[in-house]
Amino acid sequence: MSRSWRLAACLFMAALCLVLSSQGSLGADEEFRLGVAHIKKREYPQAIKNLGICLKKNPRDYRAYYFLGICYENAGDLKNATTMFSRAMQFGYKTSVYDKACTHLQRVNPSAYVSAVAAAQGTNSASSASSSSSASARPAASRPSASPSSNPGTVTSASAASRTASGVSQKSYDNLPPEARIHYQTKPGSDHQFIDASVNGRRITMFFDTGAEGCVFGATHLKQLGIQPPKGPPIGYSSGVGAGGAQATWVMRVDLKVGPIEKKNFLISYVPPFSGEPLLGQTFFADFHYTIDSAGKTIHFVRNDRSGVRQSIGSIYAGGNSNRSEVPFRNEGKEIIVDVEVNGRKLPMYFDTGASCVLLGASHLRQLGITVPGNARAGISHGVQGVSTILVFPIRSIRMGPIEHHDFDVAVDPSATIPHPLLGQSFFKDYRYSIDNVNKVIKFTRLR
Repeated sequence: MSRSWRLAACLFMAALCLVLSSQGSLGADEEFRLGVAHIKKREYPQAIKNLGICLKKNPRDYRAYYFLGICYENAGDLKNATTMFSRAMQFGYKTSVYDKACTHLQRVNPSAYVSAVAAAQGTNSASSASSSSSASARPAASRPSASPSSNPGTVTSASAASRTASGVSQKSYDNLPPEARIHYQTKPGSDHQFIDASVNGRRITMFFDTGAEGCVFGATHLKQLGIQPPKGPPIGYSSGVGAGGAQATWVMRVDLKVGPIEKKNFLISYVPPFSGEPLLGQTFFADFHYTIDSAGKTIHFVRNDRSGVRQSIGSIYAGGNSNRSEVPFRNEGKEIIVDVEVNGRKLPMYFDTGASCVLLGASHLRQLGITVPGNARAGISHGVQGVSTILVFPIRSIRMGPIEHHDFDVAVDPSATIPHPLLGQSFFKDYRYSIDNVNKVIKFTRLR
């Protein structure tokens, strides 16, 4: 067995307990139990036989597809592994198995990952009408250049094409530092975080964006870095904020470094029209907990496997902080979804540091029973699909965990193709917050 397949086997064993613990019906499925037992012994042909029987009984058993993918991956049959992980994603959408299948598929066949995400979303979500032959991106999050209350006139792009490409999630932490404290800069009128990074050894400023699943670059960025754009047809199309239609998207690999954190041969998205700073998205920092401290203008990264270790002074994980409150979240792909109450009605939203405000689409207004008032303030939005018109107006109340606002400004983009609204900086700007990817909570501490 080669080193890569030994690593895959170790990764599988690490993930096995989580997948098993999430399935309460395993005891009634003897064939499934036998299949898993054979995998533990690396008896893959026998496991494939048992799991095949499971699928004859239930062709939608995403657990069986996932573990068949494990078998084929470890046997070196990447074609069948790709098929099995894709089906596990399709039938196990929004489960822990979906997340595990995503991670494996990104490793064995990155070019098939985007189609598998699109197929899963198209099958399971009425809000995502994607075919399995094209990429389905989490739309561009939009951020005003100033807060909506002070200057609602312009919204510029923040998160774009975030689901069109995902770097391989590195679960072997050997080459990652245990923790790192990265300083960031802000711009006048904005709370967004801009970080110094290097791509293939050349410096560039990137936009830290929890609302982007991947890292996104445009044509101007590649030119600045002296990198030739990828050739050939695009892998899919990115849609989101803006009225210009879906944008062709490519993927490519680079060496990306932020402070002491470096990922080599890392997969990024290339969307030629995308401007502003390139996005540093979840696929780069998903291996870390991170605390965003707006008072000190730092982001403190702590590797996920050190969640039980006492952290250095200044980390929110150091304990003794009685003022922090926790908000649970879940993932769709790698994107962070939180439940928010708007005028007393619950609605899932993207927790998105790349958005300056709370941004909704027309479908969200209908869900909430909100009508845009006649005195709403007009503005423009710049997203991955170009320019569109937005309307800004106050809502009665909005609440998530310990944070609650009244008479709070939100923006509406009727043309936005966003499955969920964006919960942006204007909502949580008065808080220090820490995203715990292991326990799936966001920890808040009020700053002022």
